[in-house]
Amino acid sequence: MSSNQEQRRTFYRDGYLQVPGAIDLDHVRSALRLINGDIGRGIDPTRVAEFYARSFCPELRNAPEILNLFEATGARQLAESLLAPGGLRAPAMAQIALRFPQRGDAVLPRPHVDGTYGPSNGVQKGQVAHFTMLAMVALSDVDADFAGNFTLWPGSHHLYERHFQTHDVNEMVHGTPKLEKLPPPLQTRVKAGDLLLSHYQLGHAAAPNLAAHVRYAVFFRLYHKDHDADDLSILSDIWREYPHLARFKSDDA
Repeated sequence: MSSNQEQRRTFYRDGYLQVPGAIDLDHVRSALRLINGDIGRGIDPTRVAEFYARSFCPELRNAPEILNLFEATGARQLAESLLAPGGLRAPAMAQIALRFPQRGDAVLPRPHVDGTYGPSNGVQKGQVAHFTMLAMVALSDVDADFAGNFTLWPGSHHLYERHFQTHDVNEMVHGTPKLEKLPPPLQTRVKAGDLLLSHYQLGHAAAPNLAAHVRYAVFFRLYHKDHDADDLSILSDIWREYPHLARFKSDDA
């Protein structure tokens, strides 16, 4: 399973690619069975903030049923088709991302780019835990807005890159820049088994879940095999690890 030229151009332009039904439902059901069995044994209420920031079911993050959503399906081939064959390290763990129903207002949070310090997310102060690509595997259907949707600001990756081309990249240590003008947000709608790939630097957030059901998803933070964790200059050169897509830069010239 590989992306075509149109899908690659879409990823370059919008910063993400959604592939319906990329993950077979046997793998989806295996992951859900494992997650629900763990939840059935109880959730420590004192750690809920940590679970939202890092992962629910933390002891399952490297379980075969979870990692196989990426490694034993077409997900790896699709992701690498945006970079180069063999271009990604094998993920050591995933984030099990659940969004439980809540009461509240239908208001989206501000977009963010992953990897900056938060009191519960495990990132150290003064560091930016950047990576190459984010892969989301949907384990449940999300067919309406404000149902815990993975929300994207399409094209914002270009805006953050331009920002860092004229500002010190070390600014990211203090959090995602608050840009004055952003494109309209998109609350993605998915079916169980859909795969969504997004550029690391695409602004995103989770919509509040005002629906009746839990939103289930698994996220993989993917690294190019040559990714340098200490080099923040990549924030101003976002296609460095995407040789298949860098050619589209000439279209913007």
